[in-house]
Amino acid sequence: MKGIQKVIDIVHNENPISQLLKLGITPQQIKEDVIDELGRFFVNEEKLIEYSTANLVGDWIHFSKYRNDDFFIHILIQSLEMYRTAMKYDSNICIEIITSLLNEHAESDNRLWSFLLTQNNKKEFDLYEYVETVINEMGRIIEGLSKSILMEFLCINKVANGKLVEVQKVMKQDLGVINSELLLDNRFVDLFLIEGLKLSDWRNIAYHHSYKIKGENIWCEYGPKQNRKTITLTKEELWNTLQSVVKTLDLLNLTHKFFLYDNEDAILLTNCDFELVESDIRPEIWFFTLASSISAQGFEVIDFITNTKFTKLVLRESIIESDAEARAIDSSQFTYKLWYYSSSEKLEVEYRLPNNQVYLISSTTSEVCEKVENEENGIEYLAEHIELNFIKY
Repeated sequence: MKGIQKVIDIVHNENPISQLLKLGITPQQIKEDVIDELGRFFVNEEKLIEYSTANLVGDWIHFSKYRNDDFFIHILIQSLEMYRTAMKYDSNICIEIITSLLNEHAESDNRLWSFLLTQNNKKEFDLYEYVETVINEMGRIIEGLSKSILMEFLCINKVANGKLVEVQKVMKQDLGVINSELLLDNRFVDLFLIEGLKLSDWRNIAYHHSYKIKGENIWCEYGPKQNRKTITLTKEELWNTLQSVVKTLDLLNLTHKFFLYDNEDAILLTNCDFELVESDIRPEIWFFTLASSISAQGFEVIDFITNTKFTKLVLRESIIESDAEARAIDSSQFTYKLWYYSSSEKLEVEYRLPNNQVYLISSTTSEVCEKVENEENGIEYLAEHIELNFIKY
């Protein structure tokens, strides 16, 4: 699967964790860094610790590019405070908003990975190709990747401000209407107004190709037919506009995720009538979360295959001076993680030494994992029913 290989390449080449491990930073120190840096965004310390070696690892990596951006951190904190205010005001409607949009978010995530897997090296493009590519990407991000999270943010904002919310009505609204309503809250104007234009204006420029190149500048037209306006950008300004759009999407997604993890028990364990179509979620999405988590624990992902019958993960030890047997047995825990994400009938983890020699193959079945998941048996049952095959040479 090309997408899975792309994820492995990203985790190998763009993930700072592998470099930290090479510098002698331990998995425990990485866990502590995740907790220390993201702690300010959480109220539920138990959930922060629980996810510090799992889902939050990928989010920590994502957040790291903004760790010195005071604006980003300030607005992220304000956004989370808004979500918490709404939750205190009416927890039931907040839960309804979030769960009603989970499938919309899943579809946006699917499109996000399609977007990431088709990225081009724009530095090699001439001005015409560059402008077309950047503006098209802007349109895809705003309409295809951001709309569902904008809906959620608007609904939560309304609740926090004591207004009535009809989620299904908001879901049917045009992006321009959603954008205009979001601008009514002065705290978040700079999120939804970029270079003086609404996100929906940039979307329309991309979708209607209402731009042209004059010399070294890009002229973009926007607004109603009877009152068209023009904004002129340099190549660098156009690129910065795209990065501002990406920043808005990143901030909204991190707000959503941090709040969801922080309030998981109240949101996902509620009796709300919703159905998440997990089978439609691209494997690259959950595999990136899993691979990032595995990397933070000192293992390098070498290969991965998955289907309904069988899922296999190949790992290599990243910590040179380690107890091979203990680390190999520790890697067997990932058989359950593989089942949790893939639901395959048979799960297998191959552990290799730093020299790439196969040391242990751990395997179990979906039947065993289901009993643990349904709390018929404890985690000890899983440990007892994982087959450990040490390879002798």
